[in-house]
Amino acid sequence: MNEGEFRNANFQLGNMDPSSFMGILFNAMYKADFQNTEKLRAGFPEEMESVIRWKTEESYYDKLRKAFDGGKGIIDGKRIE
Repeated sequence: MNEGEFRNANFQLGNMDPSSFMGILFNAMYKADFQNTEKLRAGFPEEMESVIRWKTEESYYDKLRKAFDGGKGIIDGKRIE
């Protein structure tokens, strides 16, 4: 789990203040069209990749949630502690 995935999990699970910079950023990422998605990806690549995967990859939520809840494990071949 990288930092972007961790932040996205915190956002999705309601552990992030929605009025914080990151909360507003994730709201924008989830609403962005293609052109703005690419702009956001340039500045926040890990976070945007996590948002894209959250929206498009069916099993991603389960993998991310398991890694986040467990505090350790493997997600997509990357070990987290």
